Amino acid sequence: MKKLSRIILLIVCVIMLFSLASCAGGFMSRVKVNSLVKKYGTPQAEITFDYTYNNDKMKVVYVYDLLLDKTPVTVINFINLAESGYFNDVIINRYNSTYAYLQFGEYVYRAESSESDTYKYYENKKVPSIVGEFATNKYPEPKGGYAEFPKLALAMYHDEGTKYNDTASGSVIMRLPPQGSDSETLSYKNYAVFAYINSLSVSINGKDPVNYKNNMPAYLREQLAKTNTTQRTVYTADGTDSNKLSLYATNIAVSVKILGDHDWSKLPKVVK
Repeated sequence: MKKLSRIILLIVCVIMLFSLASCAGGFMSRVKVNSLVKKYGTPQAEITFDYTYNNDKMKVVYVYDLLLDKTPVTVINFINLAESGYFNDVIINRYNSTYAYLQFGEYVYRAESSESDTYKYYENKKVPSIVGEFATNKYPEPKGGYAEFPKLALAMYHDEGTKYNDTASGSVIMRLPPQGSDSETLSYKNYAVFAYINSLSVSINGKDPVNYKNNMPAYLREQLAKTNTTQRTVYTADGTDSNKLSLYATNIAVSVKILGDHDWSKLPKVVK
């Protein structure tokens, strides 16, 4: 009986040590992650770009697999942001051809009845900050390879420097397919890559969408670049002019929808 008790005690100790080791350098134990993956599988998000190009109404729909098994904290934060309405009415506010990426989530567009012909953008301040599995958070996984940016992958972003790694703004980076001389790479330290492209489809003027699987056609890449050509006025989140500034913004509206019939409100409210 004593021998059996010792064996049971040993097994319990091993399990505890394994759980502690799983937490080292990360945010969530492997046991907890496995439980979430068993319950939710691989969650998916649908991200839609709506814009007009040469009088054609474009609707580009990206379906993403969210890497809950690899970056659970970032994925949970992204889902919680989407479900809270954080990404409602956001625009693509940055396009960088040198590093081949675009960015959305920092600014929202609000139509003003008194300024029907004027774009008016506001800082997106619905949530103060998020955290993610950034290398600067001493999270070990990015060096394993998946946190490199394959084409069309998504990442959460924080400003450069370790003091910002727990105060990411909710801004999302999409890595574009390299084109021409686009050979620069992004440092993984500021980014937590959390989603891989599953499929991409394009509908023009309401016609049946064309599915490009997980590739981006060259004409679409060109359109995304050329829409980022207009200086816009940006206001503070409360709509006052106290911190008015100019934004080199696009006319591309972004919407985010988490797919599936799960009750996402039951996800952990992850902080760190």
